[in-house]
Amino acid sequence: RGYWNRKNRMKIVLFGIYGGSGRDFNPGCFLLASNTVNALRERIPEAEFEVIAPDKFFGDAAPATETVDGITINFDRAQFESCMASADGLVIGGDNLWSLPTMPVWKRFARWILNRFDAYRLPFLLEEWDLLRKDKPVVVFNCVSSRSSEKVLMQWSRPLSRCCKRAAYVGVRDTSLDNVLRKNMGWPNVFKVPDPVLGLHPETLSPESVPPLPKSDKPILGVALRPSWVGAFAVAFENLKSEFDRYHVCFYSYSRMHQHSAAHAALRRWISGDVSFIDAPMTPSEAYSLTGRFDVVLNDCYHGTIAAIINEKPIVPVRFRDPDISRRSQLFDLLGVPDKSIRISDPNRPVNHNGNVENLLEQLPALLREPLSIPAESLARARSAVERHYDDMATALKNG
Repeated sequence: RGYWNRKNRMKIVLFGIYGGSGRDFNPGCFLLASNTVNALRERIPEAEFEVIAPDKFFGDAAPATETVDGITINFDRAQFESCMASADGLVIGGDNLWSLPTMPVWKRFARWILNRFDAYRLPFLLEEWDLLRKDKPVVVFNCVSSRSSEKVLMQWSRPLSRCCKRAAYVGVRDTSLDNVLRKNMGWPNVFKVPDPVLGLHPETLSPESVPPLPKSDKPILGVALRPSWVGAFAVAFENLKSEFDRYHVCFYSYSRMHQHSAAHAALRRWISGDVSFIDAPMTPSEAYSLTGRFDVVLNDCYHGTIAAIINEKPIVPVRFRDPDISRRSQLFDLLGVPDKSIRISDPNRPVNHNGNVENLLEQLPALLREPLSIPAESLARARSAVERHYDDMATALKNG
């Protein structure tokens, strides 16, 4: 009977960049996977799950699997092909899967080139013909995101259509993707959904240990920022001393992928006063739990902002992109609150130090006096939408 039950169990494979870009277990990437596994396990208890993340940097030198916070991730891309042979369902993503380059004149040649690079040659990027031609496994997309404009997405309309045609369910997070796939192209299986990590309840996390907060009579402002705008923050800190003096400022290393701890060396040289540092590397659940212990949070990661929101903490929000493609701007629109985020130059592009300083000096004082709070009913609505998203995914996988 045990053998028969194992043979008839449903096998579901999750595939996405869940370990971060370099096995750094970026909290948001990882918790998206763990929250999805736990949600689908509740809805499909007879299923077994395999989590696969492409490893672009380490290759054969690193272990094929790693277990963090109770979830085992397989980093061996070669395992993807063998898993597909026996999988009943494939859950792809979510997060930033369909950020596409502007299509050059030589479209076919450009696609051929892109398909040769591991960074692009993933099954969610449109050109995996073996997967597209087969009827099985059932494919669902778990809240796909894009940083591309609608104009660029329309240049990729044919490959995107092939993915939508192959999938039983396509959850998208961004307005641009929803407009292109559902409204412009008319795909009925495309649904706009909130980020699945909004559905996470902090009390379900089980961190092994969380670094202690510094002792202070003041409210504690938790700050996690990348090296690219440390200089601008230091200038703002010096010029806004009276505003920052409301808080004890604790700089913490939320994300290894975004090098928050690397920013601390410069901050120690340039900033003095009622400040402290938490340099210790943390697991994703530890990072989320620590974020929930601050009184106010300034975190320059999108999922760091979500970590504060699900812990019901006020935030001092920043963003790196224009509102039409900014994940944070769209997040605040979803939650029905004004977008008060401070524009900081994109860390992947040349740093606009003077512009960063100007924006910080102009907008920080008001946000330090009155941080942005998310109404409880807005978060409750988002969590209900996430639960419906998981219900729809589970239904598509079971009915495939």
